[in-house]
Amino acid sequence: LIARMRNLLRVKKLRDELDQKNRQLEKLAYQDPTTGLLNREAFNDALSKETNRALRTGEKMALLLINLDHQKRLAQEHGYLVQEQVLKDVAGLLRQNIRDYDLPFRFSDDEMCVLLHQSGVEEAVRIADRIRTFCARHRLTDRRIVQTLSIGVTAFPDPSTPKSLVLDADNALTRARTAGGNRTFVFETKAHSSPPRDR
Repeated sequence: LIARMRNLLRVKKLRDELDQKNRQLEKLAYQDPTTGLLNREAFNDALSKETNRALRTGEKMALLLINLDHQKRLAQEHGYLVQEQVLKDVAGLLRQNIRDYDLPFRFSDDEMCVLLHQSGVEEAVRIADRIRTFCARHRLTDRRIVQTLSIGVTAFPDPSTPKSLVLDADNALTRARTAGGNRTFVFETKAHSSPPRDR
């Protein structure tokens, strides 16, 4: 009986260790290795779940699409290792300026995004401008680099639909970049932009 109990405890311990390793592997599969943010695959899953939840409950949600300005020039002037460190630093600043229940992601090479819970356009713009101005006021890496951001903002149910959130945020982001960067633009019928107050 004692030997059987020991075997059962050993099996339980092994199963617990396996479950823990599986959870760690799952976390790694959804994490961007450079920034520590959730990756694009995790974003796609979260976007589907959050839009379905918003449709079901009638709650608002918003999307910020964030581009790190002038990354090609940064890599040419300082090298890719410095560029990578800037990405890490910006990801850290991003986490500091969103709420605990909002979700930040690495969207592409030089883009990040945030899904904002229970937020309409006005709240999303406030958060976007806080992120943008906070980042521009910090000196990053030992090279003391100033990194500005361009941000495209949209929200459901107004002005976007669940299916158009990413495209609409990207359109707003493109306008922010075309206007010179370091700006927050909102996707809406009549163009609205938040001025670059930190210049």
